[in-house]
Parts: sequence; C-alpha cells; structure tokens
Amino acid sequence: MRMAFFHNHPSGGAARAIYELGKELAPRHQIDVFNLTSADEQLFPSRDYAQSVRSFPFAERPAIRMGLYLNEWRRYSDLNRLERVYRSAAAAIDAGGYDVVLVNACRFLQAPSVLRYLVTPTVYYCHEPPRRFVQAACRADAGPLTLYQRLRASWHAPARKLLDGVLARRDRANFAAATAVVTNSHFTASLVQRHYDREAQVCRLGVDTAALQPGTSSHRNYVLSVGALEPHKGFDFVVRSVGLLPETSRPELVIVANYVNPGVESDLRRLAASHAVELRLAVGVTHQELVSLYQGARVFAYAPHEEPFGLAALEAMACGLPVVAVAEGGVIESVRQSENGLLTARRETDFAEALAQVLSDDALARELGESGRRLATAEWSWKAASQRLEAHLRETAAAVPRTVASAAPPPQAAQEAGRS
Repeated sequence: MRMAFFHNHPSGGAARAIYELGKELAPRHQIDVFNLTSADEQLFPSRDYAQSVRSFPFAERPAIRMGLYLNEWRRYSDLNRLERVYRSAAAAIDAGGYDVVLVNACRFLQAPSVLRYLVTPTVYYCHEPPRRFVQAACRADAGPLTLYQRLRASWHAPARKLLDGVLARRDRANFAAATAVVTNSHFTASLVQRHYDREAQVCRLGVDTAALQPGTSSHRNYVLSVGALEPHKGFDFVVRSVGLLPETSRPELVIVANYVNPGVESDLRRLAASHAVELRLAVGVTHQELVSLYQGARVFAYAPHEEPFGLAALEAMACGLPVVAVAEGGVIESVRQSENGLLTARRETDFAEALAQVLSDDALARELGESGRRLATAEWSWKAASQRLEAHLRETAAAVPRTVASAAPPPQAAQEAGRS
C-alpha cells in the first residue's frame, strides 16, 4: 500500500510509537510522512523509515510578559492560523493518491484538524483524549502553585475557559471526522467511549526488545521511575512510598524525565528531603543512558494517575526489571499480578510493602524480571504491533473509496525533504 503518516507530536511515547511502527511497516509499504515544523523530529526522525518527509511551517507565538488577555487572543489567532496550515497539508496528502492515512495526535489540538479536511481514508491513532478535560489530575491547576501562580490563573480563568471551549469543540469535530479510530489499550478505549461517544478498536503498541535487554552487570541500589515531571505522573506518591522503607536500607530514588515542570521539581525535592529520600533527577538522557538505568535498577516504581498505556513499564519489563505499579489505567493490561510484577491500590503503605518485598527477596525479583522479559518478547513486540495496525489500515483503505483532491497547495506552503 501507499501510506501517508501525519503527526505533530512533542517528544514522548506517542512519538516513539509512530517511529517504531513506521520502521516495521516501511519494508512492506511505501510511506511518506507529513508533519508540521513544530513536531519533534530530534529523537525519532521520520527520515529513518519514510521515503519522503514534508513539513509545513507552523510555530506558536511566544507569550508576551504582562500581556493580560492579549496572550489568549494570540493563542486563538494561532489556532485559526493552524487551521489554514492543516487545510494545506490535507490537500497535499489528498493529491498524493495514497490508499490510507495514519493520523497521529497534534500537540496543540489533540485530534488534528487535518482529519476534517482529508478526503483520503484515515485511521486516527488516539493515544488518549485531551486528558486535562477528562482527568482532574491532568489539569494545569492540579500541581503545586505559588500564590502568584494561583492569582494569575484566577485572573486568566475567563479567557482560558473560552479558549478551552474552542479547543474542545475542534478536537471533537476532528475526532468525529476520522474514518476509523484505534487506540492503545482497553482502558483508553473506555475513555474514548465516554468522552467522544464513539468506539475505538484496541491496537496494542509494543516495545523494542532488541534494544531493551537485561544487563549483564549487577544491580545497583536504586529504585527507578520514568516519565514527564508533571503532577499526574504520581512521583510524589513514589517519594512518600520510598520514604516508608526502613531508613537503614532505603535505596536511592532515580527519576528519569523528558520534561520538567519547575514547580513539580522543587516540590519533589522538598518532599524527598522531608522524607529522607535520596532523590536523583536525570533529565534529557539519551536512549542508551535510559537503557543503562533500567538495567542497573533493582525495581521499577510506576504510579501515574490512570496512564492510558504505560510504555515505561513495558520498557522496564523488556530489560528484565521487576515492576511495582499502582493498579490504574493501561498498565494493568501488561503487568500481571505476581507474574511479572506487583500491583497495589493507591495507598503508600501498600506500595511501600510491595517495594520491600522485591527489594528484600532476590529470588522473587529475579523471577518477576525474567517473566517480564518473556512476556515483553512474546506479546509486546513492535513487529506484532505493526501487523495489528496494518490490518486496520488495510481494512479502512478497502472499505472507503478514495476521491483525489482537485488541487495541491502552493509549493511555498511546505518544505520538502526526501531520501534517495
């Protein structure tokens, strides 16, 4: 098939997923990538698998200090400009004669407006609904705020409410325009059903079991956790749980973050100090450094609030690292109680007890880690994930007749780069 991929991701698990799926599908299909210049292409460059990459220029204007409501107006204006860019991108894709388009999330809108303008059949991979609209833990005011930040948020609340209304309406309209929708877990499918009132087919993701492997050296005395330093990732819960372990044998807590919210960071450091937890933050590490940290840890602690999928837990499993997780969200579909990890309620005493079990019993830790590795290899490979996605793409392409758009956007609307 001739496929177009579209994405406007920030860095993170969704960007990794489209990259790994593209690499698996590229030997069997022609794939051209379309994106915006605001998409992250540093860690996971599309040129590694795509025959061509076409990027449409877009950037949000920076906020003006003391701009009062002017910044909300500029944001609204940027969203309208974004619509025009998406219309041009859709016309270019339609003119390419593709069988199907795999559409991924937009960092500004969630479901991108290119879905609404495309004529070519589309499969929208919905990694999650806009979580700040559906989960209280993901709202901007959920984390630690200074008095100034609270006053500022209160001042901007009326304009922010209007802007959020625009974002929510566009996201829903874009989502509704997709020919087919797939998602990463049964948990996310339930969120999609409740939020959009539409069914999404579960198309599980995978993990790179070739690059992520158990280490050969002995483990060092630290607990590892991974994720953006945001309130909904539950790192405060992990700090308090580690703080309940006996002080004489309490391990270091290492948190690897690809993004840092300064308020969350300062709050975590204060919390760790008050609970006598030795905390090390590793920010912006390379992939190989992350693998080494997985391989050297004694246990992986995972406590985000209703995380849709839980890629980090899968990565830990692939490295043979036992997982202790809060039994919420998509992680309960990959971590099996007492088989490759331990699941607990969101109670710090329960979580600390599970950590202590793994830390004090080398045989249990080894058994859980080896089982996790076997499961990751057998059930969560990117090859299997790509085959599942390929079936959805073929079905959508065959079910919906394609009508080619009459005109492509002007050449100056995009910057094109291809590989020979």
